[in-house]
Amino acid sequence: MFKKVQSETKVSQIARQILLAIKNGDYKPGDKLPSERQIADQMGVSRNAVREALKSLQLLKIVEVRTGVGTFTNTLAGDENLNGEIFPIFEESKDLAEIIEARKAFELGFVSIAVANASSKDIRNLEQSLKKMCSKAAIKDYRKYLSAGREFHINLAKSSHNDMIEEIAGILWEMTNSRLSAIIHESYAAENLEKSVEIHSMIVEAMKKQNVKVIKQILVTHYKELKDFLVV
Repeated sequence: MFKKVQSETKVSQIARQILLAIKNGDYKPGDKLPSERQIADQMGVSRNAVREALKSLQLLKIVEVRTGVGTFTNTLAGDENLNGEIFPIFEESKDLAEIIEARKAFELGFVSIAVANASSKDIRNLEQSLKKMCSKAAIKDYRKYLSAGREFHINLAKSSHNDMIEEIAGILWEMTNSRLSAIIHESYAAENLEKSVEIHSMIVEAMKKQNVKVIKQILVTHYKELKDFLVV
């Protein structure tokens, strides 16, 4: 049924194959898809990659995951216009789990420099970004909350006073600007808003105390929870 996946953007390739099978009528609205293991074996990919692809399709309302039962195509899955809008989303997307891993590794690598070089103005900038996050969280404006979160992490990079670190941070965050990434991040924020605000508040406090160890622990937890959201 499915072909081996060769592309570096495996998750997008997996999702596109499933979408194509639905569009071609192999799976009609309400049909049960093969198990994660079956899809993984047919495509030659890991089950985690399949889970991430299915999670993306679930957030886009293409499939419905029923715990302990399986994954089923949504009643909207046969809509040709919907499929026409969804396919381009996966064409433009890079594997989000890999971007998250890269962001985590990068921030863990430069945070000690940021702590050593951060000025009082840098701390104020982080506090200002956090204030924006809190105000958007209060009205549940997830899109603007995420924009303020992006600003927070860019300001963390700027605290290093290293132009290369700031430039690379911008590139990594630019990679998360795809429509699929926005949908996934907004869904994550909606389910984990209070915890997300708390995590960023803790980073600010740890920056004030110049506690590199605590910041690293917070970042590891933060990115693990975000990555786990993709495959659970």
